[in-house]
Amino acid sequence: ASSLVLASALWCPDIGHGLDFALKASLTGLQAMLVYAIARDLPDAGGLDRILIGAFGGGLALAFLHTLADGPIYRLLNPGIAPGDLNTAINRQVVTLSLMALPAAACLQALIRNTGGWIAAALLLVATFTVGMTSFSQSGPAGLLIGVAVVALTWAAPRTSLWLLALVGIAAILLMPFGLIALSAQDGVRSFDWEEAAVAQRLDIWIAVAHKVMEAPWLGHGIEAARFIEDWSTTTEHVNRTNFHHPHNAALQIWLEFGALGAGLAALAWAAICLPLARWTQRPQAVAAGTLAATFVVAMISYGLWQSWWLAGFATLPVIFIFLPGRNPGRAP
Repeated sequence: ASSLVLASALWCPDIGHGLDFALKASLTGLQAMLVYAIARDLPDAGGLDRILIGAFGGGLALAFLHTLADGPIYRLLNPGIAPGDLNTAINRQVVTLSLMALPAAACLQALIRNTGGWIAAALLLVATFTVGMTSFSQSGPAGLLIGVAVVALTWAAPRTSLWLLALVGIAAILLMPFGLIALSAQDGVRSFDWEEAAVAQRLDIWIAVAHKVMEAPWLGHGIEAARFIEDWSTTTEHVNRTNFHHPHNAALQIWLEFGALGAGLAALAWAAICLPLARWTQRPQAVAAGTLAATFVVAMISYGLWQSWWLAGFATLPVIFIFLPGRNPGRAP
C-alpha cells in the first residue's frame, strides 16, 4: 500500500505536490507502526487510561468554550482568522472528540465501576454529543450516534455485528463510484439535492468524482488528484468551483487517486482490522467496533485522507485500543 501511494505521485497532475503528500502519508504510517509496536509490548496501561480521560475532559471543555464563545483561543492565536476557517478548526476538534468518546467512556466506566461508572460514561457521551450539536459539525455527532448503536449491537450479537461491520465497509469501498453513477443515471432530477447538511453540495462533488474515476479505473489519477483536476465530465449546480481539495469521501478518494488496485487493498485492510476483534473480550470488542464504525462514517462524508490531523487520528486509534479496559493481551488487530 505504501508503495502504491508513493508510486501514484508519478502520475499525479502535479508530481512535486504528489511526492510531498505521498512521503508525508508514508512517514506517518511508519511512525504509527513504530508507536504501535512499542505500545503493544507494554505489560499494562501504565495509567494511560487516566491520561486519556483527563485529556478528553480537557478537550471537551475547550470545545464547549469554543462553540459557546465563538473560538476565543483560536482568535487569540490567529488574529484575523476568517469565519469559515474558524468553523473548520472547531469542527475538527469536535470530530476528534466524537471519535475518541467511546474509548474515553469505557476507561471512565472501568475506573469508577458499578452503576456510577455506567452513569458517568453515559453522561460523558451525552456531553460530547451536545457539544457536537452546538458546533457546525454534522459528521461528528452522526458518527458518534452510529458508534453507540454499533457498540450496543456488538454487545448483544458480536459475531453478527463484526461481520456486518466488515462487509458493509468492504461493499462501501468497492462499490461507491458505481452506486453514485447508478444514482445519477436513475435520478436525473436529483431529488436528493437537499440544502440541509450540505447534501446537494456533496452529491455534486461525489457524482463528478465517480465519473472521473471511470477515466482511469485501474490505477487512478494519482495522489491528491482532485486538487488539480478541472475537466469534470458532469456539471456542478451547487459547488461554485472547478476543482475540489478532496472528494469528501474516503472511498471515492481512494478510487480517484489509486483506482481499483487501491480500493481492493483498502477493502482488505478494513477486513483485516475488523475481523480480528472477534478474539477480544466483550467490552473492548464492542468499544473498538463502535469506534471503527464512527470513524468510517466520518471518513465517508467528510474530510480528506491526507489532512495531518486526520492522519494523526488514524494513527492514534490502534494505540488507544491496546489500552482499552479488559482487552486480552496480545490481541490487538
